[in-house]
Amino acid sequence: MTDEILLPKLNPKYDVVFLSLFGDRNDPELLLSLLNALLQGHQPPLVSLELSPTRLSNEVAQDKAPVLDLCATDGQGRRYDVEIQVSRKAAYPERALYYWARLFVSQLKKGQPYTALRPTVGIHLLDWNLFDGPDQELHHVFHAVDERWGRRLTDHLALHILELPRFDRAIAELSSDEDKWLYFIRKGHTMTHDEAKALGHPIDKAEQRLCTLSQEQDLRIQAILQERRLHDEAAFLPDHWEEAHRKGRKQGLADGRKEGLADGRKEAMGVSVRLWERALGRALSQDERALLEAFARTTGIEALGDMALDMEPVALEGWLKAR
Repeated sequence: MTDEILLPKLNPKYDVVFLSLFGDRNDPELLLSLLNALLQGHQPPLVSLELSPTRLSNEVAQDKAPVLDLCATDGQGRRYDVEIQVSRKAAYPERALYYWARLFVSQLKKGQPYTALRPTVGIHLLDWNLFDGPDQELHHVFHAVDERWGRRLTDHLALHILELPRFDRAIAELSSDEDKWLYFIRKGHTMTHDEAKALGHPIDKAEQRLCTLSQEQDLRIQAILQERRLHDEAAFLPDHWEEAHRKGRKQGLADGRKEGLADGRKEAMGVSVRLWERALGRALSQDERALLEAFARTTGIEALGDMALDMEPVALEGWLKAR
């Protein structure tokens, strides 16, 4: 009898892995523990938790019906949206508020009074820094607060944004439950069994589940594809996107020639088309390219590129078909 050879553990930060770890409807213990750790000191502890559908209805804005990463409701009726974001997204504060608003209003049924609304909490784990400055805290909490008197308008709105790169504690320095979970999310794929066991339950359970999930071929393929996409974005976007979309302006301002602006616009348009094709996973037809050109002329090339980065592939396909 030969020993089973286990494949390396997948990175918990990848959304497909994160959702598999914490999205088990039959066993929400890990998600319950994670939420209690992140919300400790901000609200009473959660005793029970039920996972809810993550796809919200599309009754408000065409092509903007969000699909949440994880959605849950506790025993008091409070609702939670948990998002993990590895790649930088455009207009993220607005995106986070939009997700919160859609989840908040979706709970009110026709004929129900506003008193039926329950608090809704958005939790966003970002693998990039949203706010500038090296000395920022990693866990930010936002409410609707009077800017002069500090009076809170309501307890129904809470947005937690955690910037994972700011968490740099060694395993020996971990003290709180939040520390342990953030360490696992960042480095669970490199932890040993003994390290996880030393951190206690349920971190050891999460590490064991991660090890099991990492043997699933379909999940590995999805994680590898996401990793490749992230590497492509990291290599392609920062330089090419900003350079292309600034180039025409710089040349045009430098010597007043329209040719410079036209060349820069053409290059920026080419970058936008490639972003769309990467997002869709296919080549655009000539008619679709012409459609994007027309849209860019009226709305702007920046908006075109942001759509490719911000919208899901199915929404992009729907946008093209609707036009």
